[in-house]
Amino acid sequence: MIKRRLLLMLLLLFAAGGSAQAHEIRPIFLGIAEQADGRIDLRLKVPVFRSGDVAAVQVHFGAACDAIGQARNETRDDSLLQSWSLHCAGGLAGQRLQLQGFGGLVPDGLVSVQYADGRQASYAVNRDHADLLLQTQDETRPLRSLAAYVPIGIEHVLSGLDHLLFVLCLMLLVAARGGTRRAQLQTLLATISAFTLAHSLTLALAVIGGVSLPTASVETLIALSILLLAVELARAARTPETRPATLAFREPWLMAFVFGLLHGFGFAGALLETGLPAAARGWALLLFNLGVEAGQLIFVAAALLAITILRALPTPQHLRRTLVALPVTAIGSVAAAWVLQRGWMIFGG
Repeated sequence: MIKRRLLLMLLLLFAAGGSAQAHEIRPIFLGIAEQADGRIDLRLKVPVFRSGDVAAVQVHFGAACDAIGQARNETRDDSLLQSWSLHCAGGLAGQRLQLQGFGGLVPDGLVSVQYADGRQASYAVNRDHADLLLQTQDETRPLRSLAAYVPIGIEHVLSGLDHLLFVLCLMLLVAARGGTRRAQLQTLLATISAFTLAHSLTLALAVIGGVSLPTASVETLIALSILLLAVELARAARTPETRPATLAFREPWLMAFVFGLLHGFGFAGALLETGLPAAARGWALLLFNLGVEAGQLIFVAAALLAITILRALPTPQHLRRTLVALPVTAIGSVAAAWVLQRGWMIFGG
């Protein structure tokens, strides 16, 4: 049995290698500024992946817009900044903008527009909404234009496999503690609330206070947090009659808070890469965080429903243990692959 489980872990570890790039899902940012003389300056920020490939996102305006001079490219950290200028007959308002090249690793982004008269607008874009008609009416209302950050927050957390696996581990940890359904629900509420509070604190510190940690280190520690919880769950699965006396099982909310501080820096990286309006950073932060929490609640509700259905099924005890051990083994294998890959980026270059 031990050999079989070890073989399964090795197979999952190798299979996880192909998905270890999951945290590289990153948005694009396009800034458009119309000048008083009619020139339109554009600044496109696209991700450069660990493989060295550059996201192939392209920006297209209508036939009424002509390029001025040559485009300029600048590599900065893990992003490529492309700058160029246009002249559009009749001005920027009313022009049609189309973005192409969205994919699995670049699912969405933000377009920020500033018109010559001072009015501003923001648009959330993705593969299903990549064709925009630039307008100026009603765009001076900040909540209307900044609302684009809510779907970006939702999509970021739902496409962030490492964040979802950590939340799932927390839920399985609470379930493995035993107790009445009411006690488990109260513990789960306290645990998820602690995780939310922690990553909201570090998200605000990073965006408003300018506190930062190396991205590669944060990603490695996030993967390590998932691996540690998976190990705790595996220990509990071997002896389901005896609750482990470790800190993770005694105080799951404390583990959620400590590791949630790291996850907040991960969320901050995505938000800062998307781009923030200088005059409304607080609103952008709030709306992005609301999107993150909404996405997290969607996942928690779906996972609770799945756990409830599985518990209600008339499953033999030995099969029930297997159904618990398999996902824990899979999560641990994927997390181990992430730790190895992300750690190599730090120490091995």
